[in-house]
Amino acid sequence: MSEQKKREQLFGIKPDREVPMSWNARAIYQDDGRCGFQLDLVANRQQIVGGTEKERELFGIWVDYKGLPALRKLAKQHLLLPSEDREASDLVDGYVITANPKRSGGHIYLGIWPGLVRTAHFRLAEEVARAWRERGGKLPEADENINAACRSVIVATQREYGCCHLGIINRFQYHGDAGQTPWMWPWTGDGSAVKNFSVDFVAPCEDAELVELLEERFAEQLKSAEPEAVPTDKILKRLEMLGGVHLLWT
Repeated sequence: MSEQKKREQLFGIKPDREVPMSWNARAIYQDDGRCGFQLDLVANRQQIVGGTEKERELFGIWVDYKGLPALRKLAKQHLLLPSEDREASDLVDGYVITANPKRSGGHIYLGIWPGLVRTAHFRLAEEVARAWRERGGKLPEADENINAACRSVIVATQREYGCCHLGIINRFQYHGDAGQTPWMWPWTGDGSAVKNFSVDFVAPCEDAELVELLEERFAEQLKSAEPEAVPTDKILKRLEMLGGVHLLWT
């Protein structure tokens, strides 16, 4: 069976690589009477494959509120015609979205699945959960699978975005560093060059707002009797908005 056929086995477009979860659909795609085309879903021609029940529920909510509007915008921007066999795709919130009318004359085939970074992050979470179960609610020291999964997230970020920045959150962890180590720096090497615990997070780009939040927290740490207890909530929220990942080393 050809690779093209393999991707058509479900209702819509199947991922071209192994992913933890995907949404696929065949939708009605017809002239809307206003020099455009209307994309309408049919309830029994869509499905989510993979993931746990809770993961599928959350993924479905994202598809409904962000994925489908993005697919409609994608089809419009790329001027996809029902008579064409042409695929358009984009990356939205770390998810790959893709559409192709496949010369169906009235339907359009759709697919959404995690991009490289989201997939790598999912694998990291799986490894952490596995180690947590095996150790009865404690994480082991020097777990090779967890640390390798952290490096995979870094490599995936470089591959997906074409750029990658590493960073630290706690300067107190780094030999009493009072400012010599930058908060963020570019990375272009391979994953094995990153030592365990040498970085706290990875992001697709450098971000002035994130650096400002890191500076503000560090100033609070210098005044605190318990510097590690100073909250990181704002930092992690901004990191997530950037498409970055907080790494967990053992």
